[in-house]
Parts: sequence; C-alpha cells; structure tokens
Amino acid sequence: MIGSGVITPSKMVLITGSSHLHLAVSSNNSTANGIWGAYAGAPLLDLNFAEGGQSSTGSALQWARRIFSASFNDLDNEAAIIEPGSDGLLAYEKFQGSRTPITDPLMRASFIGLSLAHSRGHIWRSILEAICYGTKQAIDSLATAGHGCKEIIVAGGACRSKFFLQMHSDVCGLPISINLYDNAPLVGCAILAYAGTMNSHEQNKDSDTFDSYVHAIHDKIQKGIDKLVKVSHIVEPNLNATVKYNQMYNLYKQIPHSIEDITHALVLNKNLDNEGLKNVVLPSKRIGVLSPSLLSANFGRLLDDTSKCVDAGATHIHVDMCDGGSDFCLGSLTFGPQLVAAIKAEHPNLFIDVHLVCQEKTLFNLLDPLQKAGTDRVIVQYESFKQYDSDNFVQLLSITANMIRAKGMKVGICIKPSTPVAESELDVLLNIKYKDEPLFEMVNILSVEPGFSKQSFNFIVLDKIKYVYDRWGDKLEDIACDGAITSDTAKHALNAGANYLVSGGFIFDSGKNEIVNQYKKLYQEIMVHGK
Repeated sequence: MIGSGVITPSKMVLITGSSHLHLAVSSNNSTANGIWGAYAGAPLLDLNFAEGGQSSTGSALQWARRIFSASFNDLDNEAAIIEPGSDGLLAYEKFQGSRTPITDPLMRASFIGLSLAHSRGHIWRSILEAICYGTKQAIDSLATAGHGCKEIIVAGGACRSKFFLQMHSDVCGLPISINLYDNAPLVGCAILAYAGTMNSHEQNKDSDTFDSYVHAIHDKIQKGIDKLVKVSHIVEPNLNATVKYNQMYNLYKQIPHSIEDITHALVLNKNLDNEGLKNVVLPSKRIGVLSPSLLSANFGRLLDDTSKCVDAGATHIHVDMCDGGSDFCLGSLTFGPQLVAAIKAEHPNLFIDVHLVCQEKTLFNLLDPLQKAGTDRVIVQYESFKQYDSDNFVQLLSITANMIRAKGMKVGICIKPSTPVAESELDVLLNIKYKDEPLFEMVNILSVEPGFSKQSFNFIVLDKIKYVYDRWGDKLEDIACDGAITSDTAKHALNAGANYLVSGGFIFDSGKNEIVNQYKKLYQEIMVHGK
C-alpha cells in the first residue's frame, strides 16, 4: 500500500495477477459480508485497511488463451472491434469460487447468451468485461461497508494491456493511475527505511508523546512517497461506454442467484463422487465430517437408509445405543451390536460411531460385542459416569476408555446441553494419555437431550463448542455437534468450531427418496466452510 502511495482514504490499490485484490484505505473500521477487515492500524496507525477479492481473473484469461491458442495481443485486437456488452454475451468469471461480495467456494463460471453468431473475440471480450464487472461489484461492496474510493491505482499484469485498463476505468466509472515504478513492495520498503532515518529535529520539539512521534513518522512516510511514487499516466473513463456497461453490470449481479443451485449441485456431485468427505479440510485444519444418525432413520429399513447415505457420499454413520434404563434416556430402547455388525458386513469401509447411553453394567457387557461387530469408535456419556460414582467417576471414565482403546476402538466423550463444560473435569480427562497419544480424541457436544429424535436445537451449546475449540482444539481429532443439525444450525455449529456434525431428522424425515438430496444439501454447508 505504501509503495503504491496509498495512505489516505478514498484511494484503492487494485493488484492484478492470477486473481484481483481490491485494497482500500479508509477512516472507518466497519465490515460487511465478503469483506476482509477493516483492520485497524493499517497501513498506518490512524487508518483502516479493508480488502475484497476475485479468485479467477488472470488465471481465467490464461485458461481462455490456452484454449484459443492465441496471444494476448491478438485476442485483445479481436475484442477491441466489438462494442461494449459483447453483442449480448455475458460471462461470469468465478472459475474457482466467489470471494466478494458473495463468499461461495462452490460457485463456478458461466457464459450466458452464447450463440452461433459469437466469435472467439466475443468470448474473450466477455471474460474481460466479467472481470471488470466483478471489480466494480467489489468496489461497490467496499463502499457500502464504508470504504469508498474515488481513484484506483493499478499494479500487476493488467498494466500490460491498455485495452484492459481502459475497460476497468469505463466499467467502474473511475480514473485509474499507473505508477512509474511497478514494484510496489520494493518501493514501500525503501520508503519505510527512509522514514526510519528520522532524527530528533524532525519530531515535534514541544511534545515527546507517542502521538507526536507517530505524526512525525507519518509525515516522513508522506515525504518518501512524494519522492519515490511517481504516476506514469492516468486512464480516464469514457462515460458513454460506462452507460452501456452499467446495463450489463445490472444483469451480471443477478447471475449468482440464478445459477447457485445448479452450480452447487454440479460441484457437490463431482466432489462426492470423486473425492469424498475425507478431503474437505476446514479452516481449523480438521476434516469436515457429516455423520447421519440412525436414530431418526426408518427402523424398518435401517440398512437401506444407511446404503442411501453411503450413495450420497457418507463416510461415517452414528448409532445411538440406549438401554432404556439410564436416567438420561428413560424409556428409549434403541439398537444393539447386531445392527453394527449388519452395517459393517454391508459397508466394511464405513466408519461407525456408537454413542452409549446406558447403565454401568450394560456398558461393560457391550464392549466385547461392539468390538466383534466392527465398531470404530465408542462415545461414552460423561454424565452417566458421574451418576454412577460422583466421587471417583474420573478414574472410572479413564479405566473404561483404556479398556475401549485396548480393544482397538477409538474413544469419544459426550456432554449434555445442560452440563457446564467450563466447570467439568474435561481438563483432567483430555490430558490423560493412551500410550503416546490422547486417550480421548473426540468431544461430542449434544445440542439435544440424549436418546430421542425430533428435538429442537439448543443454541446454548454454541458457547460450549467454542470453549472446547479454544481450550482443547489442538488436542482433539474431532469436535462434534450432535442433534437437530439442519442447513441453518450447521452454519452456527461450524462457526463455533465444530468439524463433525451428527444429523438425523434433516436427512431422514423427508422420506427414503430424499435421503441422498438431503444429505448433499447439508454437506454443502461443510463444503462452504472448507478450504
């Protein structure tokens, strides 16, 4: 920013390359959807820095150039003889997802209005125009968030094309400046080095306050900019072209809402068929998992419903095993190890979680049958152990978990919505080792009461998930949110720090013919949060 000479509000740096970055300096510290920042104190202490972005700009042009087997100059020349608007051809340049103002990694590019009358030059021009429309939309979004600009300073690859620069200026309706020295980072380093040479005479002699020092530094940086940042030339907008572009721009803004469902379906099907959930990495660096809960499935066709989930892309399944006698699931008698064995026989690669909510004697009697059935992980109920023996339950839990691990199964621990996590003994439990690794590798936060389906999501658990994520995130393989997970509540759980979602009713309640669609619809939320 400093190397481009942008340290005052109402200016923006547009960095062009494989992608576009829209970097605004502002006096406001506000933000909005699709905007990164504003970050206070950047690039100077009394300023704010906000950013928008387009993922595919130069990379989209390289893609088209390779397909057309032509030079950039030849393609520009062909496009230049076509009127603004590309004779009714409108492109959408989101080849690798959308950043600003709609953040959507599942969005993809499209061409609308393509006909046999359109040439290679039309397609090339429509891509150039789409990139400029995307830039204008990012600038408009930044302005709406309080970071408007009256001038754009452009750096990077776009500076090599006078045609492309003029189009940016015409579409945005703003003047564009190109600096003499295009290596802005190097120039910025030189300016900061120059500012670091400030001597005592350049400071305010009447004051030795920090504010005075900062003011003097800022003055020195401005002097450095005045010496080193020189404008090579300015591109002014052709307002007649701007009017024509605005008509297409208004149509451009409608595209994502028109094609969203289609592009999401195409991307999800591709990812589910070819990659699977195991490759969806969330910002927390954990694998994103959606595990259907068979407690909400049709008990008369459990294997069929499980198979439909696998067809949709499921890699995990969740089995709530309640014996009907525990205080936490009185009257709820669900499944046994036989179901696990049947599922494993049908789908040997499916990861099966068994959530045990049962009396102490039942629990210990189930461990061997669960191992033989092929259970991958046993999730024990924290409160059940506390009920068994409130004085020694931590030791009892540890012994039980060690028995489970010794049988070759993983161990998770489940917490009810009403249990105050901060006051629990999780600190002790999660620091216990099994050999050289944590004894418990999952914490499952219930967002409903255990043992029964068709409950409402308890939003109080979001603070618990965030607490677990902040405190023990580096120790756990999975942080789960379990129960009443829908496409709406999934967003909240993922934002709080969960990577593992257990959902039943949303997937199964619409009937057997909708299981695949409902699973994919919910999985989309994990995709949106993924890298």
